[in-house]
Amino acid sequence: MVVFSYLSNKLYGYAGKIAESAFFIHLAGKIRRFYLVQFRKNYVEAQLKRREGECRQCARCCSLAFRCPLLTRENLCLTYMKGRPDVCKLFPIDRRDMNDVAISGGECGYCFKQGNYSGSK
Repeated sequence: MVVFSYLSNKLYGYAGKIAESAFFIHLAGKIRRFYLVQFRKNYVEAQLKRREGECRQCARCCSLAFRCPLLTRENLCLTYMKGRPDVCKLFPIDRRDMNDVAISGGECGYCFKQGNYSGSK
């Protein structure tokens, strides 16, 4: 986990230095979310308990770094009701994901209650 945090922080740091590149910030977010969903299930579960609100179905999160191939021309997900990958179902995992959406000009319909995560690492 320490190595991942270090690399993630470095990647976010480099992204900021490359002309505040939204692409690199979003790419780092995709990698971080994949890691969390696959290897930090306790963290994700605790975060989801703090999450409030609902999806606005604006498809901003589906277009971070690159456009999802499951989006229609009308920006609707072909697998929204059935078959979505876990990383999609669980978005946003934390405040950083909402910041990624904001960088792309969107506003996520979710928010997170205050509180510290106290799950096992």
